Amino acid sequence: MIKPYIVKPASATRHVFQKKVMGGAEYSGTAVVTPDRKIVARVIHERGAIGQISLAFLKSIKRIALISVDGEKPALDNPNYPVTRELNLVTHGEPAGEIRKFIEWTLSPEGQGVVRQRFVGVK
Repeated sequence: MIKPYIVKPASATRHVFQKKVMGGAEYSGTAVVTPDRKIVARVIHERGAIGQISLAFLKSIKRIALISVDGEKPALDNPNYPVTRELNLVTHGEPAGEIRKFIEWTLSPEGQGVVRQRFVGVK
Protein backbone atom coordinates (compact mmCIF):
# COMPACT_ATOMS: atom_id res chain seq x y z
CA MET A 1 0.00 0.00 0.00
CA ILE A 2 1.32 3.44 -0.93
CA LYS A 3 1.09 6.16 1.73
CA PRO A 4 1.59 9.60 0.12
CA TYR A 5 2.52 12.45 2.45
CA ILE A 6 2.46 16.11 1.49
CA VAL A 7 3.39 19.39 3.16
CA LYS A 8 0.90 22.00 4.38
CA PRO A 9 -1.25 23.94 1.87
CA ALA A 10 0.68 27.22 2.27
CA SER A 11 4.03 25.57 1.41
CA ALA A 12 5.90 26.70 -1.70
CA THR A 13 7.20 23.12 -2.04
CA ARG A 14 3.63 21.86 -2.28
CA HIS A 15 2.69 24.41 -4.96
CA VAL A 16 5.79 23.74 -7.07
CA PHE A 17 5.20 19.96 -6.92
CA GLN A 18 1.52 20.39 -7.78
CA LYS A 19 2.34 22.61 -10.76
CA LYS A 20 5.43 20.87 -12.16
CA VAL A 21 4.69 17.22 -11.37
CA MET A 22 0.90 17.04 -11.17
CA GLY A 23 0.15 19.52 -13.95
CA GLY A 24 -1.93 21.60 -11.53
CA ALA A 25 -4.24 18.73 -10.53
CA GLU A 26 -5.64 18.73 -7.01
CA TYR A 27 -4.22 16.42 -4.36
CA SER A 28 -6.31 13.45 -3.24
CA GLY A 29 -5.68 10.45 -1.04
CA THR A 30 -2.81 12.20 0.72
CA ALA A 31 -2.06 13.01 4.34
CA VAL A 32 -0.77 16.48 5.26
CA VAL A 33 2.21 16.38 7.61
CA THR A 34 3.38 19.37 9.65
CA PRO A 35 6.06 20.39 10.26
CA ASP A 36 7.65 19.39 6.96
CA ARG A 37 10.59 17.53 8.55
CA LYS A 38 8.18 14.89 9.90
CA ILE A 39 7.73 13.62 6.34
CA VAL A 40 11.32 12.37 6.48
CA ALA A 41 10.59 10.26 9.59
CA ARG A 42 7.43 8.83 8.04
CA VAL A 43 9.22 7.83 4.84
CA ILE A 44 12.08 6.23 6.80
CA HIS A 45 9.88 4.30 9.22
CA GLU A 46 6.67 3.43 7.32
CA ARG A 47 6.56 0.81 4.60
CA GLY A 48 5.05 2.24 1.41
CA ALA A 49 5.52 5.88 2.44
CA ILE A 50 6.41 8.46 -0.18
CA GLY A 51 6.66 12.19 0.36
CA GLN A 52 7.52 15.53 -1.14
CA ILE A 53 10.03 17.62 0.76
CA SER A 54 12.59 20.31 0.10
CA LEU A 55 16.08 18.94 -0.52
CA ALA A 56 17.35 21.15 2.30
CA PHE A 57 15.69 18.79 4.81
CA LEU A 58 17.67 15.82 3.47
CA LYS A 59 21.21 17.19 3.75
CA SER A 60 22.45 14.53 6.18
CA ILE A 61 19.82 11.80 5.64
CA LYS A 62 21.18 8.65 3.98
CA ARG A 63 18.20 6.29 4.34
CA ILE A 64 15.92 7.94 1.78
CA ALA A 65 15.98 7.40 -1.98
CA LEU A 66 15.77 10.62 -3.99
CA ILE A 67 13.84 10.34 -7.25
CA SER A 68 15.43 11.38 -10.54
CA VAL A 69 13.24 13.21 -13.06
CA ASP A 70 13.99 13.08 -16.79
CA GLY A 71 17.40 11.58 -15.96
CA GLU A 72 18.31 14.44 -13.64
CA LYS A 73 19.24 13.63 -10.05
CA PRO A 74 18.12 15.98 -7.29
CA ALA A 75 21.28 17.57 -5.90
CA LEU A 76 22.33 20.96 -4.60
CA ASP A 77 24.87 21.15 -7.41
CA ASN A 78 22.38 20.24 -10.19
CA PRO A 79 20.52 23.31 -11.46
CA ASN A 80 18.98 21.15 -14.24
CA TYR A 81 16.73 19.15 -11.91
CA PRO A 82 13.26 20.18 -13.15
CA VAL A 83 11.35 20.24 -9.84
CA THR A 84 12.73 23.44 -8.33
CA ARG A 85 11.50 26.88 -7.41
CA GLU A 86 13.07 30.27 -7.80
CA LEU A 87 14.12 32.52 -4.98
CA ASN A 88 14.07 36.21 -5.81
CA LEU A 89 15.63 39.13 -3.98
CA VAL A 90 13.55 42.30 -4.24
CA THR A 91 14.18 45.89 -3.20
CA HIS A 92 12.25 49.12 -3.09
CA GLY A 93 13.83 50.86 -6.10
CA GLU A 94 17.35 50.25 -7.35
CA PRO A 95 19.55 48.64 -4.71
CA ALA A 96 22.24 50.87 -3.27
CA GLY A 97 24.82 50.89 -0.50
CA GLU A 98 24.85 47.86 1.83
CA ILE A 99 21.87 46.29 0.05
CA ARG A 100 23.68 46.38 -3.29
CA LYS A 101 26.81 44.92 -1.67
CA PHE A 102 24.77 42.11 -0.12
CA ILE A 103 23.14 41.24 -3.47
CA GLU A 104 26.52 41.27 -5.21
CA TRP A 105 27.92 38.99 -2.48
CA THR A 106 25.01 36.51 -2.81
CA LEU A 107 25.82 36.18 -6.52
CA SER A 108 29.59 35.91 -5.96
CA PRO A 109 31.35 32.53 -5.79
CA GLU A 110 31.62 32.93 -1.99
CA GLY A 111 27.92 33.77 -1.60
CA GLN A 112 26.86 30.96 -3.92
CA GLY A 113 28.97 28.58 -1.82
CA VAL A 114 26.82 29.50 1.18
CA VAL A 115 23.58 29.23 -0.82
CA ARG A 116 24.55 25.77 -2.13
CA GLN A 117 24.88 24.44 1.42
CA ARG A 118 21.06 24.21 1.49
CA PHE A 119 19.71 25.29 -1.90
CA VAL A 120 20.50 25.01 -5.60
CA GLY A 121 22.58 28.01 -6.68
CA VAL A 122 22.37 30.26 -9.71
CA LYS A 123 22.56 28.48 -13.08
